[in-house]
Amino acid sequence: MRNYFIEVKTADESDAGTNANIRIRIIGANGTTSQALLDTSGHDDFERNCRDVYPLSLEDVGAPQAIEVAHTDGGSAWKLSWIKVSAENTSNTTSNAGTWGAQYNDWLNGQTVQLTLAPANSQQTWLSLIPDSTPVHDLNIPGTHDSATFKPAHAYDQCQTLTIRQQLDLGIRFLDLRLRCFINPSAANPILPAAQRENFTIYHSSNWQNLYFDADSWVNDKNMSNFPLQDCLAFLQAFPSETILISIKQEHYDNSTEQSRFAQAFKDLIARHDNGKNFYTGTQVPTLEDARGRIVIINRDQSIGSGYGIDWSWPDADRGIQQINGLYIEDNYMDTTTSAKEGNIKQNLQQANAKQAGQTTWFGTFTSCAPGNASPYAWANTINPYVESYIDGVGTGAFYGTVIMDYPPKSLVDKLVERYMVAF
Repeated sequence: MRNYFIEVKTADESDAGTNANIRIRIIGANGTTSQALLDTSGHDDFERNCRDVYPLSLEDVGAPQAIEVAHTDGGSAWKLSWIKVSAENTSNTTSNAGTWGAQYNDWLNGQTVQLTLAPANSQQTWLSLIPDSTPVHDLNIPGTHDSATFKPAHAYDQCQTLTIRQQLDLGIRFLDLRLRCFINPSAANPILPAAQRENFTIYHSSNWQNLYFDADSWVNDKNMSNFPLQDCLAFLQAFPSETILISIKQEHYDNSTEQSRFAQAFKDLIARHDNGKNFYTGTQVPTLEDARGRIVIINRDQSIGSGYGIDWSWPDADRGIQQINGLYIEDNYMDTTTSAKEGNIKQNLQQANAKQAGQTTWFGTFTSCAPGNASPYAWANTINPYVESYIDGVGTGAFYGTVIMDYPPKSLVDKLVERYMVAF
């Protein structure tokens, strides 16, 4: 036998709760358990917007792969949001302990459904349990600032140590990429279409970060092992439940041709990689249903043209919390004291905490800061513990929006994800 914990979340919707009996079976790699009734003596189960946890002792069927949920014995219809299965190790258990889950977000009324389980404690698939109907601005999204500056020219350029793929595996779902349009003369390789003679290089300020954006363009260094675009596409192919938000900003150009060509060169590159399948370039905030398996383009400074991607353009004014285009943005990267930066971060996170259901505001908080008196790494060593302490103080079930960090520790990324997973 094996100890399991079944956790269910009833939807936050009128009449979503039920007085029916709910029974489950766990389907594992080595068989199926007997059916078990989910019931807590003296407790009203399956109430609207409530989470219920049921300890069960059932057959050890190996790693859980699916769960059968039956709405039985009459009673009112029930809207199940999601269900999780946690399995403990025992002396006779060969399978590893863990937690698996499935989203449903639909009604049960006298029928039985079988739901496929995915690892719920994996940061590679944390979006898999969140309902398709969720707009991406209603998520806690861990992000990184100057995401591709992990192999810098010098210390003040570097904002990360992890590669793009390592960041995604950690749970990061927002990337901040600063690009320069790099053009080779047409005559250099006349056989190739003109668009493939262009690529984008990764910059921080005026410094190249020794990276090309796209491996498939003729303009790159084939000896390089990290290409941000391919890293993102490969991750989404492996984990199609996820989405990646990429903020695009023109960071540097040497001449007017590079500047003016940026927008069309970027659109040409996206088109070559199957725009409709792999990218969301619409101007409206998508739901997860529209975003899963795709890169969502965020237009940071209009360098890719208006009407393309979600508009995140705000003045580089470095003061206060800016409210523009439906955004609340904190990006005071030149604050000269930690107390000033921490105050701005706290103010924006508090406003995010107070976000109401149905409110369409997108809260974005850049915890990054580098006024010149210390490196981004030195600032992150102070700011990241402050943010983590603030989250600990607020407790579970809190909303923070998109939090964009330098050198984010795993513990901080985990807390941003876990707090939301409890809340939804």
